[in-house]
This record gives sequence, C-alpha cells and structure tokens, in this order.
Amino acid sequence: MPGVALFTDVDEAIAPFTHTADMEMIDTPGHGATAFRLAIVGRLAALPARQVWLSARGQDAPGHLGRLLPRAADALESGFDDSGWWKIDAALAWLEQNPDIRRVAWIDDELSEEDTLLGLSFKEIAQEAFAEIGVQSLLVVPDSFTGATHEEVDTMEQFIAGADTADFELTVIQAPETPVQDMVVVEEPIPVTPVVEAAPDEWGFTGFDTAAAPSPAPAAPSAPASQATADDDDLFARRTTPLGAGRRRRRLRPRAAQAGRHRGRLRVGANPRR
Repeated sequence: MPGVALFTDVDEAIAPFTHTADMEMIDTPGHGATAFRLAIVGRLAALPARQVWLSARGQDAPGHLGRLLPRAADALESGFDDSGWWKIDAALAWLEQNPDIRRVAWIDDELSEEDTLLGLSFKEIAQEAFAEIGVQSLLVVPDSFTGATHEEVDTMEQFIAGADTADFELTVIQAPETPVQDMVVVEEPIPVTPVVEAAPDEWGFTGFDTAAAPSPAPAAPSAPASQATADDDDLFARRTTPLGAGRRRRRLRPRAAQAGRHRGRLRVGANPRR
C-alpha cells in the first residue's frame, strides 16, 4: 500500500473560531488561547498516516501543540507562493522529498478561498498540482466557526484506509422543475420610443439634429514636453525611469503561465496571503 500523509492546519481547522464549553484550552504564547475538541484531535492523532503540521503558526504548532499530534514531527514552511498560496508550495516541496507518499489527506478551512489571478479555489489548484505528480488527494474544508467534525474525520479515515476519492463526491440535488401547465405567463406591453425626425435644412439633409448639441470649446494648446532629468541629490526632481523598473518578479511568472492554462475557467475571487 502506498504511503499516506495527513496535513493538518490549526486555526479554524482543529481550533475553531468559536469557543464552546465542551472544548479544552491551551495557552499558546503569541497566539492566545487555543481551544479544541479533544475527541476530534484524538481521532486525528490516531489516523495511520505520516502526520505533518501545515499551518501559518509554523514551528509554533509542534512547539505549543505537539502533545495533540505527537506523531507530527514536521511543520512545513515556505518562502514562495508560485502556485498562488505558500501552503501548496510547501506541500509540493515536502512531497518531492518524500516520494513514497502517494496519497494525501489535508484539512484546512482556507482551501475554499480563491486565487484572483487563476480564478480557481486553492482546493482546485492543490488537487490539480497533486494529480500532476501522481498523488491522490482528499482535501477537507471544515467550517471555520465549528472546526473539524466527526463526519469529516470519518471521511479521512476511509480515505487513509484505501477508499478512492471518487467515493466522497457530493451529490448535487436539483430543484424540481415547475410543470409548464402550472406556469403563468404575464404579457407586458413593450414601450415604444417615438422617433422625431429633424426638419430638412437648405440642402435638403434630414439626418441627425445638431441644434441641441453645444459646440465643443477649442482645445487649449498643449505645453511642450519637459526635458528635465532626475537629479540624484534632488528628491523632488522628475524621474525618467519608473520606480521598481528592472526588479525581478520571479514568483508571478509561474502563476501567469498557469493563468494561460486555465484561461477558460476564470472566476472572480479573493487571494489573501495566509
């Protein structure tokens, strides 16, 4: 059986935004109080997979919460976001270093957010990136207010046990169509705008009426272009070279290449850096 990994986020995944009385709480320096449901975290910790922290908390995740997932020794970080989100880049780099891992379960509420350049959700981008390297994935997006649920952990258990991701596709229930005989068609009159013909002029032309249109004011003569150049000692001198010209924008090029590949699937979304 191929190797399986579990990527786990902290905030709004195992530590929901809303705190309730049934939660345990740990004081985490720099992050405040971290509340979690012990039953949920205990089930995640027991999953038979290579467990990895993938959280914006970085090394603070195992440092402060290590006892929750004692087998999660790695905490992934990345200084790049070539894919559109640094977590995807970190996951891909880790998978490259661990070629035995062929199946990945990942729980993170931010997977539902979208990349504005590609017009795709991070979940879609990650699924395609994993598929391109031959890694099967199950990406779980919990509700940020409630965090991971037992039903979502059930799904991850089945996937890690060997079930195919096709077994977890959601069934879309179509709304019933209204029978044609029950429809009521209301006919409304179409407003008609009267056409007023202009009176013929002395040459017999009856085209558009220009009487109501004011004559445009003569344009002011344009000032000659300045030939001033920037002075290195004068902060207020005109710059002839735009600020930032020549700077290398390495990280945007891979995403621009992906945008061309997904040109027919663009949607509007948001892309906050997490």
